[in-house]
Amino acid sequence: MAADINIIVDRINEYLDKFQIKGKIIMHEMPDTGYVVVYNISENTVNNDFDVNSYKAMTNNIAICESDLFDYEHSYTTREKRSEDDDHSFFVDKKEFKQMIDHGQMISWFSVGNTTNYGIAYQSIDTVLNQGKCCVLSSLNQTELNKVKDRYSVIEVICGI
Repeated sequence: MAADINIIVDRINEYLDKFQIKGKIIMHEMPDTGYVVVYNISENTVNNDFDVNSYKAMTNNIAICESDLFDYEHSYTTREKRSEDDDHSFFVDKKEFKQMIDHGQMISWFSVGNTTNYGIAYQSIDTVLNQGKCCVLSSLNQTELNKVKDRYSVIEVICGI
């Protein structure tokens, strides 16, 4: 069972305060879904005024330190698995990755050169939500955010306002 929304929002606010980041929370409710927490940096933020390292530390810390409530989605990649890799990636070949895109299973994806692809699939969010946790995503563009909002309850945290 997913945590109470008030507890979730309180924890998000605690981390905004801890890392001294001004933020605004916007709720988008969908019936009968778990919560996806999306951290984005405000478009109005001037790079010199915003500490990106604090932002990254905050988004990493909330999923690690509050693992009873939050977890990251597991990304998909076509690169080879390395010995230091954790369990937060699925390693697939290029053909399977392309099929996932073609079948609308990916929310977002990008390529590094012509060699490696990375992406976020709906299935990886569903896995986190099925564990009764909130799924943490960061830095989605508006199209990607709309895809998530079409399917899940979203707690959008706009940082650096």
